[in-house]
Amino acid sequence: MKKTGVWLAVFFTVFLMGPTGCAHAPTDPDPLWAAQEYLGQQMEREDGAVLAYEFESAQVLEEETERIRQRYKDSDIAGERGWSQGFIDHMTAVETRYTVDYDNTKVPYSEGKMIHVLYLSREDENSPWEVFDSLTPYE
Repeated sequence: MKKTGVWLAVFFTVFLMGPTGCAHAPTDPDPLWAAQEYLGQQMEREDGAVLAYEFESAQVLEEETERIRQRYKDSDIAGERGWSQGFIDHMTAVETRYTVDYDNTKVPYSEGKMIHVLYLSREDENSPWEVFDSLTPYE
């Protein structure tokens, strides 16, 4: 089980965030739409490894959103990453649910019904959403 967790962490760090560490989602006032579009774009990048993908739902996690905003407010980590107070004030945790089927001869990813939390933010209402972190919770 621990080996699977490590693979999932590595997969989602590389798969969802890419080599730059921060991935841009489309400019839109709605973080739910931005999260859905972002996941869809990531699935398209898999070069034939995704056999089927169906987005099911997205919801803002209010308690988690408040927790991450408080965690990074006036923190050394935020300063080291160059995050402005505007970026911190716009941090939003979005839980996404989707079903995916991979060609397991091409990739060793977990498949089926997935729950994934994307952490998005932006500088202000006119800037694009960025996925700055993500996790796959275990139920």
